[in-house]
Amino acid sequence: MIKNTNKILAFEYLVYRLIKWYNTTISSHTTVIPPNFSRLTVLKLLFLTATVKNDDIEDVNKKDLLGLFNNFCAMQYGPVEIDVYTAMVKGYTKYYTFDNNSIKASQIEEGYFESLEPSLRDSIDIAISILANKNQNIIQYNSTRLVNITHKWQSWQNAMWLANLSGTRQETMSTESIRKDIQYYG
Repeated sequence: MIKNTNKILAFEYLVYRLIKWYNTTISSHTTVIPPNFSRLTVLKLLFLTATVKNDDIEDVNKKDLLGLFNNFCAMQYGPVEIDVYTAMVKGYTKYYTFDNNSIKASQIEEGYFESLEPSLRDSIDIAISILANKNQNIIQYNSTRLVNITHKWQSWQNAMWLANLSGTRQETMSTESIRKDIQYYG
């Protein structure tokens, strides 16, 4: 895996925006990392943010963020974007350090996220807004509650069934199966 990909930069921007959402609704601070944020929490929020549909867009491939975050696998604790997970574990992220229980942030350089295409930043912002409209409180949920939400998705259940059947403990989830699924957000 390449250490500095557009996907990883987009993921870090998504984390940055999730933290901002938390702080604008819960805290008076602007950069406090939510106490409930862990590697698992962020991976679940990534899945849920990537799957929300923007009904203002005609192109099915651009209605959600699954065109970019397109490598989900069903694992024990729900869907995991494998490229992002690998970047988190191997330390390929630039500004955020993830461990099992917390996230640490470095000082974000002014203008760093401007290297992302403005349309991609807008798509992430809109997806977070749509998720917030579906469930304003989801940003406060702990990882267990988020796992329970993602376990309701049939696409995860089907892929996990195959993983258990084959004994591999993980199975690829196709973007098509995720898009066709009934969506749960709490």
